[in-house]
Amino acid sequence: MLDIKPFKKEDAELICKDAVDDSLHNNEEYWQKWAAINEVAGPGFTGYYKGELVGAAGINITDDGVGRVWLVMKSTAAKYKFSIIKTLRLMLPILMKNFNVKSVIADSRKGFIQSQRLLEHLKFIKMDVEDDTNYFYEYGG
Repeated sequence: MLDIKPFKKEDAELICKDAVDDSLHNNEEYWQKWAAINEVAGPGFTGYYKGELVGAAGINITDDGVGRVWLVMKSTAAKYKFSIIKTLRLMLPILMKNFNVKSVIADSRKGFIQSQRLLEHLKFIKMDVEDDTNYFYEYGG
C-alpha cells in the first residue's frame, strides 16, 4: 500500500517533470495551472512508496454527484504498480461514499496505452463515447 498525503500544487513539479505522460515534461505552464486548480477543486492525494513520491490522484465532484478523476504518475511508478493499483482500488469506493459520488468518469488521451490499461485494472469500463483526442471511461466498481 502507498502512504497518502493531501495533494499540494508543489507536488506537481516533482511529478510532472518526470511523469509517465511525457507530454507534461516540457509543459510547465500547463501543469502549474492544472496543479493550482486541482489542489482546491476536490479531494486530491499524493502517494509515496516507502518514502518515494510515485504520483498523485484526485476527484473533482460536480453538484449532481458525478466525479471526474485525475491521475499523474512519475516514470518510476511502474516499479510499484501492484501497490498503486491496490491503493487506488481501495480508495475510490471510500471517496465515492464519503463525498456522495454516484458516478465516476475518466478520460484518457488516445495513444496513451499505459493510462488505458490502468483504468481497466481499476475496473473502469470504456464508454462508447470519444472525441478527437480522448477515450472516456466510467467506473464499473
